[in-house]
Amino acid sequence: MKLYELWNHQYRQNRYLKDATDNEIDQRIKYLIENLTTLELNGKIGLSSPSGDSHFLMESFSHANEELRIRNRKPAQNFLKDSAIPTPQTDKSAKYKNLTLQVKSLNGELFKFGKKKYLLPSLKNGLFRISPAESYNDPSLNHAIKDDELSIELIAPKDEVKLTTMNGDPIIPVSDIKMEFQLPSNYYVFCLSETFNIRLFEDFEADSCLVINNANEFVKRMQTEFNKTVPGWMPIASPVEYVDPYRYSKNGRQPIVHISKHIRYFYQKEFRLIWDKQISKNTKLAHQHIYIKNMDEICHLVEL
Repeated sequence: MKLYELWNHQYRQNRYLKDATDNEIDQRIKYLIENLTTLELNGKIGLSSPSGDSHFLMESFSHANEELRIRNRKPAQNFLKDSAIPTPQTDKSAKYKNLTLQVKSLNGELFKFGKKKYLLPSLKNGLFRISPAESYNDPSLNHAIKDDELSIELIAPKDEVKLTTMNGDPIIPVSDIKMEFQLPSNYYVFCLSETFNIRLFEDFEADSCLVINNANEFVKRMQTEFNKTVPGWMPIASPVEYVDPYRYSKNGRQPIVHISKHIRYFYQKEFRLIWDKQISKNTKLAHQHIYIKNMDEICHLVEL
């Protein structure tokens, strides 16, 4: 039995997508394709191999396509419109190869993609802007950046959920249960990547990347200077946990919203610095600017 045949057989034993709408199935296939496609060093679009992190994604993609076969339908026309699938850049092949070799020689541990006009002051003057998490829920941002950082949604199959009234009488759900986990207030966040992935230049509309070769020291300096500038906030540094809304409930615990993102962003491999404290729900946070000395000791700037 081939691997995809095994996956499809397993899916038919547990059709966790059977109550999803046609549009929800199409959107799921869309964000799985976004993750499974890659931008290769030759500037062409490639496909991830079914190993490591990609195994779960390919299994999920196979499940979604099996659901389409069961429904005897294909995705809607233009369902990939406005997707974050990388754009072929064959004219930049030489740049990609040289840049990748350069970054490899720098032994980078964290990476900040952006425009040179913003990253150069970070390197030379130690200037960094820390943003309120709420600011990323902005319709002007592109598909790869825009997100609601204050909440995350999970979907529990109706067959796996037990609901009762206050008196203990059973409630039979008629559809899947959508559960939203929402933070009570805003917080500050600074986003980086744990991987140097050339497709992220397009995602973040970047022409440069700040390569950080001492992650622990970088985090320490950022947290220290932020707390001097804006005292009273609790610092957190963590990789992001990527949440599949249809396949998360089996973990048996609630997601930690501060460090959780929808699986559509999985390929970005985000690492984030967070500053949090209990504030009023309606409190508006302003962007904060901090200055850190001698960042060129632990950072390098590379240009596309």
